Amino acid sequence: MLYPGTIFWDPQVFGPNQEAYFTFTQVSSVAKEQALVLKSTGGSPISYGAKWIEVVYNAPTSSVLIQTDDNQNGFLVRATINNVTFGPGDRFGARALADGQVIVFKNEVAIGNHYLTSGPNPWPAPRATGGGKIGVWFKGTFQGPTGQAAGFDNFGGGNL
Repeated sequence: MLYPGTIFWDPQVFGPNQEAYFTFTQVSSVAKEQALVLKSTGGSPISYGAKWIEVVYNAPTSSVLIQTDDNQNGFLVRATINNVTFGPGDRFGARALADGQVIVFKNEVAIGNHYLTSGPNPWPAPRATGGGKIGVWFKGTFQGPTGQAAGFDNFGGGNL
């Protein structure tokens, strides 16, 4: 079981083209944040001054959100991929590329993407071309005695 919080692949900082992934061992049906973190600098997603990309599986809405936080724009939901469900044994993955593209994967098949550096409030180019840490972030994953906990195995990732 995993309780709320962030775990980083530490102390490794990866380059501008990176990926992260894990395999669900259990999916929380109530959790809105079962997530991968990419290009993180400055601490966890709730730390003051942190900058990151978060790719979030929201089980109650059967969606994946691509979110960012940075000093210029603050916290923003950049894109939503609808009609996505994960179960035990499914692999959740994401890639963040130097051109600003984020690609989301289910069982190693791309299910959606978004360019962070285009559109309104673009993610700053130095963030897109920069690197950072990878990790996981789980919140609201333990809200009952059974069937609500989340868990994962086989976390991995790094430079592409």
